[in-house]
Amino acid sequence: MVGSDLNQKYTIEKYCSKADLAKIFGTQIVEPIWNQLNEFRKNHSIDLSIFDAMRIRYKLTYIDSTQVKTSEINDHITLLVSAYAKLQAGTTAYYTFTRDMLKNSLSSIAKFNKLDVSEVVITNILDGQPVSPEYKILERYHYALQMLKRGCNEPISEEFLAKYYAILRGEEELTCFYRERDVQTLSSKVLVAREYDQGIPSRLIDEIMPVLLDNISNNGVSLATRLASIFFMFNYVKPFDLYNMELACLLAKRVIAGTNAGTASIYIPVESFVNDKDFFVDISKEVNRSHDFTYAFLRGADLINASLDESTNRIKEVQSHTLDTEVKVGSDERKIEREFGFKQEQKNKQPKNVETKAQIQARLEQNALHLETENLSEKELKAKANSLMEIDPYLSKHQTNFYVHHCTPGRYYTLQQYVKFTGCVYETARTSMDMLATKGYYRKDSIKNKFVYTPINKE
Repeated sequence: MVGSDLNQKYTIEKYCSKADLAKIFGTQIVEPIWNQLNEFRKNHSIDLSIFDAMRIRYKLTYIDSTQVKTSEINDHITLLVSAYAKLQAGTTAYYTFTRDMLKNSLSSIAKFNKLDVSEVVITNILDGQPVSPEYKILERYHYALQMLKRGCNEPISEEFLAKYYAILRGEEELTCFYRERDVQTLSSKVLVAREYDQGIPSRLIDEIMPVLLDNISNNGVSLATRLASIFFMFNYVKPFDLYNMELACLLAKRVIAGTNAGTASIYIPVESFVNDKDFFVDISKEVNRSHDFTYAFLRGADLINASLDESTNRIKEVQSHTLDTEVKVGSDERKIEREFGFKQEQKNKQPKNVETKAQIQARLEQNALHLETENLSEKELKAKANSLMEIDPYLSKHQTNFYVHHCTPGRYYTLQQYVKFTGCVYETARTSMDMLATKGYYRKDSIKNKFVYTPINKE
């Protein structure tokens, strides 16, 4: 195989390490090929500003595959921003999307911290409900995301890191900043190819971090390079005693926000990055052995693209589901009339499959759905629901009709009741009731590991 073919196959098509070549050829003797690949890569590499504990700068091989990855990330951000701009705050689609992505982010942080967390716990955090002490990092991380949403244009600096480090630690004022102690010394690590499992020597942090912050603030550096360098360097340097990866995630979202993503960056699940063993084990070791940052760049770009795709696809899903629901509501007026008992004509000649008012009342009594408004006629209930939609147009017909039939203070209503009443699926019931709770119509509680909703007096 000639040299150009080797370069094409083992650098451009797949960026192989020396260990990869040994596996491919079934022998450890690959120096001739490896030397040739290194020569090609050297001729196509650029020096990055970031460097390791030995003050050796990392290099990035600038080839077709790195350029393609850079373009892909830019394209995916454009698609996400376009999709996000179509969501209207206050709508069911917006509520469902943002809620789901925050749950995704918190789940990844919980996994990284080896926390066995249930959906109930995460939901309580999103709802501002108190949680057990072991989940405080999730509560603080969620608060950090809310603060970042308000200040997604904050300058990237040590002040930025200090602000969010204090939030994660639960402190109003920091009593410490960068790590000052070493778990393992430089001399004990130099014998194992400079693998600093517990972070580089603390005396080097003040020298390395300003360079890293300048690098990721530089819009002249590709977004893929900046994002990969955040996760790689925070794992390698470990500048803080605690919460290095959580800070890396917040910093990555801030960098993405600085493109043109804005607050959409809050809902990109970059937190899944921190659980990628390939990046933080094998690839990180190879980068520190060879100082070739291309390995981290390529894997990091794939992870970021996957996160961007996940957010964009989720927006499309919730928009499609909301549209389908609205079409169904609009085109199935008879079903609505039958379900809620609004139709008053033909009282004596109703089809067999249409419930009478008495049958509806009996069904409600059987399900223990007596209401404060039970003395109102169906016409009056319909008027009440229509009035509610005029006051709060972001509510759906299902939501307003359910609420006017289920608004007795002191009662507790379940998702299953919403499913039975509206004929929707469970997931729609959950998002609809959560939205009503967020808007202040209900208070959401957890009783015996089941969510219930009790009306709040809005008078």
